[in-house]
Amino acid sequence: MRIVLSLIVIFLSINIYAQDDNKSSFLKLNNLSVKTLPYFYAADVQGYNFSGTIIGIEYSLIENRVINKFLDAEIGYSKLTEDNEISSAPNGYMLSFKYGYKFITDYNFFSSVRIRVSYSENHLRNSGVGEINSWKKEDILSMGPEIILGKRFNLFNNLFIDLGLGATYNYSWKDYKSYTWIKYWPKVDLQIGYRFKKLKS
Repeated sequence: MRIVLSLIVIFLSINIYAQDDNKSSFLKLNNLSVKTLPYFYAADVQGYNFSGTIIGIEYSLIENRVINKFLDAEIGYSKLTEDNEISSAPNGYMLSFKYGYKFITDYNFFSSVRIRVSYSENHLRNSGVGEINSWKKEDILSMGPEIILGKRFNLFNNLFIDLGLGATYNYSWKDYKSYTWIKYWPKVDLQIGYRFKKLKS
Protein backbone atom coordinates (compact mmCIF):
# COMPACT_ATOMS: atom_id res chain seq x y z
CA MET A 1 0.00 0.00 0.00
CA ARG A 2 2.80 2.44 0.88
CA ILE A 3 4.54 1.73 -2.41
CA VAL A 4 1.33 2.38 -4.36
CA LEU A 5 0.73 5.70 -2.57
CA SER A 6 4.36 6.76 -3.12
CA LEU A 7 4.08 6.02 -6.84
CA ILE A 8 0.85 8.03 -7.03
CA VAL A 9 2.51 11.05 -5.36
CA ILE A 10 5.48 10.87 -7.76
CA PHE A 11 3.14 10.51 -10.75
CA LEU A 12 1.08 13.55 -9.70
CA SER A 13 4.16 15.69 -9.05
CA ILE A 14 5.64 14.95 -12.48
CA ASN A 15 2.33 15.64 -14.24
CA ILE A 16 1.70 18.87 -12.37
CA TYR A 17 5.19 20.15 -13.16
CA ALA A 18 4.88 19.20 -16.82
CA GLN A 19 1.56 21.02 -17.26
CA ASP A 20 2.10 24.06 -15.04
CA ASP A 21 2.86 27.06 -17.29
CA ASN A 22 4.44 28.95 -14.41
CA LYS A 23 7.19 26.60 -13.23
CA SER A 24 8.30 29.10 -10.57
CA SER A 25 5.01 28.49 -8.74
CA PHE A 26 5.36 24.71 -8.88
CA LEU A 27 3.44 23.09 -6.02
CA LYS A 28 2.73 26.43 -4.36
CA LEU A 29 -0.11 26.15 -1.86
CA ASN A 30 -1.97 28.96 -3.64
CA ASN A 31 -2.61 26.58 -6.54
CA LEU A 32 -3.76 23.70 -4.38
CA SER A 33 -7.10 22.55 -2.98
CA VAL A 34 -7.80 19.50 -0.85
CA LYS A 35 -11.17 17.74 -0.65
CA THR A 36 -12.73 14.74 0.98
CA LEU A 37 -15.80 12.66 1.59
CA PRO A 38 -14.92 11.36 5.08
CA TYR A 39 -17.45 8.53 4.98
CA PHE A 40 -19.94 7.18 2.50
CA TYR A 41 -22.34 4.28 2.38
CA ALA A 42 -24.11 2.94 -0.69
CA ALA A 43 -26.61 0.11 -0.25
CA ASP A 44 -27.48 -2.62 -2.76
CA VAL A 45 -25.16 -1.66 -5.62
CA GLN A 46 -25.69 -4.68 -7.88
CA GLY A 47 -25.87 -6.94 -4.83
CA TYR A 48 -23.16 -5.28 -2.72
CA ASN A 49 -23.01 -2.65 0.00
CA PHE A 50 -20.17 -0.12 -0.16
CA SER A 51 -18.74 1.92 2.71
CA GLY A 52 -15.52 3.89 2.77
CA THR A 53 -13.78 7.23 2.34
CA ILE A 54 -12.40 9.47 -0.43
CA ILE A 55 -9.58 12.03 -0.35
CA GLY A 56 -8.38 14.16 -3.25
CA ILE A 57 -6.58 17.23 -4.52
CA GLU A 58 -7.08 19.81 -7.23
CA TYR A 59 -4.23 21.83 -8.72
CA SER A 60 -4.91 25.03 -10.65
CA LEU A 61 -3.53 25.11 -14.21
CA ILE A 62 -5.52 27.94 -15.81
CA GLU A 63 -7.51 30.58 -13.90
CA ASN A 64 -9.07 34.02 -14.33
CA ARG A 65 -10.83 32.96 -17.50
CA VAL A 66 -14.42 32.06 -18.34
CA ILE A 67 -13.53 28.42 -17.80
CA ASN A 68 -10.82 27.53 -15.27
CA LYS A 69 -8.86 24.28 -15.58
CA PHE A 70 -7.62 22.08 -12.73
CA LEU A 71 -5.84 18.78 -12.39
CA ASP A 72 -8.19 16.54 -10.44
CA ALA A 73 -7.04 13.43 -8.54
CA GLU A 74 -8.64 11.21 -5.88
CA ILE A 75 -7.96 8.06 -3.93
CA GLY A 76 -10.90 6.06 -2.61
CA TYR A 77 -11.14 3.05 -0.33
CA SER A 78 -14.31 0.98 -0.01
CA LYS A 79 -15.28 -2.05 2.05
CA LEU A 80 -17.56 -4.47 0.20
CA THR A 81 -20.20 -6.64 1.84
CA GLU A 82 -22.82 -8.77 0.16
CA ASP A 83 -26.35 -7.39 0.38
CA ASN A 84 -27.59 -10.56 2.05
CA GLU A 85 -28.13 -10.90 5.79
CA ILE A 86 -27.57 -14.66 5.76
CA SER A 87 -24.41 -14.54 3.64
CA SER A 88 -21.23 -15.70 5.35
CA ALA A 89 -18.92 -14.33 2.65
CA PRO A 90 -15.80 -12.54 3.91
CA ASN A 91 -15.69 -8.80 3.31
CA GLY A 92 -13.88 -7.57 0.23
CA TYR A 93 -12.49 -4.15 -0.61
CA MET A 94 -11.89 -1.77 -3.49
CA LEU A 95 -9.01 0.69 -3.89
CA SER A 96 -9.48 3.31 -6.63
CA PHE A 97 -7.29 6.02 -8.13
CA LYS A 98 -8.95 8.67 -10.31
CA TYR A 99 -7.02 11.21 -12.36
CA GLY A 100 -8.07 13.80 -14.92
CA TYR A 101 -9.28 17.37 -15.28
CA LYS A 102 -11.95 19.55 -13.74
CA PHE A 103 -13.31 22.57 -15.60
CA ILE A 104 -15.09 25.23 -13.51
CA THR A 105 -16.96 28.21 -14.96
CA ASP A 106 -17.22 31.67 -13.42
CA TYR A 107 -20.64 30.61 -12.09
CA ASN A 108 -19.06 27.61 -10.32
CA PHE A 109 -20.63 24.95 -12.53
CA PHE A 110 -18.12 22.22 -13.20
CA SER A 111 -17.41 19.11 -15.25
CA SER A 112 -14.92 16.49 -14.18
CA VAL A 113 -13.49 14.03 -16.71
CA ARG A 114 -11.18 11.37 -15.28
CA ILE A 115 -9.72 7.93 -15.78
CA ARG A 116 -10.42 5.51 -12.96
CA VAL A 117 -8.15 2.58 -12.09
CA SER A 118 -9.59 0.17 -9.52
CA TYR A 119 -8.26 -2.86 -7.71
CA SER A 120 -10.79 -5.03 -5.90
CA GLU A 121 -10.59 -8.12 -3.77
CA ASN A 122 -13.75 -10.19 -3.74
CA HIS A 123 -14.66 -13.66 -2.44
CA LEU A 124 -16.53 -16.32 -4.40
CA ARG A 125 -18.21 -19.40 -3.00
CA ASN A 126 -16.47 -22.64 -3.96
CA SER A 127 -18.77 -25.00 -5.84
CA GLY A 128 -16.87 -28.24 -5.30
CA VAL A 129 -18.08 -31.19 -3.23
CA GLY A 130 -17.57 -30.59 0.48
CA GLU A 131 -16.89 -26.87 -0.08
CA ILE A 132 -20.32 -25.43 0.67
CA ASN A 133 -19.07 -22.89 3.20
CA SER A 134 -15.61 -22.29 1.76
CA TRP A 135 -14.54 -19.25 -0.22
CA LYS A 136 -11.84 -18.36 -2.69
CA LYS A 137 -10.41 -14.90 -3.29
CA GLU A 138 -10.68 -13.18 -6.63
CA ASP A 139 -8.56 -10.11 -7.45
CA ILE A 140 -10.05 -7.73 -10.00
CA LEU A 141 -8.15 -4.99 -11.85
CA SER A 142 -10.20 -2.62 -13.98
CA MET A 143 -9.96 0.73 -15.72
CA GLY A 144 -12.38 3.15 -17.34
CA PRO A 145 -13.76 6.69 -17.67
CA GLU A 146 -15.67 8.67 -15.07
CA ILE A 147 -17.68 11.81 -15.84
CA ILE A 148 -19.33 14.13 -13.31
CA LEU A 149 -21.34 17.34 -13.81
CA GLY A 150 -22.11 19.56 -10.85
CA LYS A 151 -21.83 22.85 -9.00
CA ARG A 152 -19.42 24.23 -6.42
CA PHE A 153 -20.76 26.17 -3.45
CA ASN A 154 -18.21 28.50 -1.84
CA LEU A 155 -18.64 28.78 1.92
CA PHE A 156 -16.58 30.72 4.46
CA ASN A 157 -12.81 30.70 5.10
CA ASN A 158 -12.08 29.19 1.68
CA LEU A 159 -14.22 26.12 2.36
CA PHE A 160 -16.37 24.78 -0.45
CA ILE A 161 -18.81 21.97 -1.19
CA ASP A 162 -18.99 20.15 -4.52
CA LEU A 163 -22.27 18.53 -5.49
CA GLY A 164 -22.60 16.60 -8.72
CA LEU A 165 -24.07 13.67 -10.61
CA GLY A 166 -22.24 11.33 -12.92
CA ALA A 167 -21.36 7.80 -13.91
CA THR A 168 -18.36 5.52 -14.05
CA TYR A 169 -17.53 2.53 -16.20
CA ASN A 170 -14.79 -0.02 -15.53
CA TYR A 171 -13.31 -2.36 -18.11
CA SER A 172 -11.19 -5.42 -17.38
CA TRP A 173 -9.11 -7.43 -19.82
CA LYS A 174 -9.82 -10.65 -17.95
CA ASP A 175 -13.16 -12.44 -17.68
CA TYR A 176 -13.74 -12.49 -13.92
CA LYS A 177 -16.64 -14.54 -12.60
CA SER A 178 -17.85 -11.78 -10.29
CA TYR A 179 -16.90 -8.86 -12.56
CA THR A 180 -20.41 -7.84 -13.63
CA TRP A 181 -21.07 -5.95 -10.39
CA ILE A 182 -18.08 -3.64 -10.87
CA LYS A 183 -18.58 -2.67 -14.52
CA TYR A 184 -20.67 0.49 -14.18
CA TRP A 185 -22.80 2.51 -11.81
CA PRO A 186 -24.30 6.00 -11.50
CA LYS A 187 -22.92 8.10 -8.68
CA VAL A 188 -23.64 11.17 -6.56
CA ASP A 189 -20.56 13.30 -5.92
CA LEU A 190 -20.63 15.15 -2.58
CA GLN A 191 -17.38 16.48 -1.12
CA ILE A 192 -16.17 19.21 1.19
CA GLY A 193 -12.90 20.94 0.39
CA TYR A 194 -10.50 23.72 1.31
CA ARG A 195 -8.70 26.01 -1.10
CA PHE A 196 -5.45 27.58 0.06
CA LYS A 197 -5.73 30.55 -2.28
CA LYS A 198 -7.87 33.38 -0.98
CA LEU A 199 -10.91 34.04 -3.12
CA LYS A 200 -11.52 37.54 -4.43
CA SER A 201 -14.42 39.26 -2.75
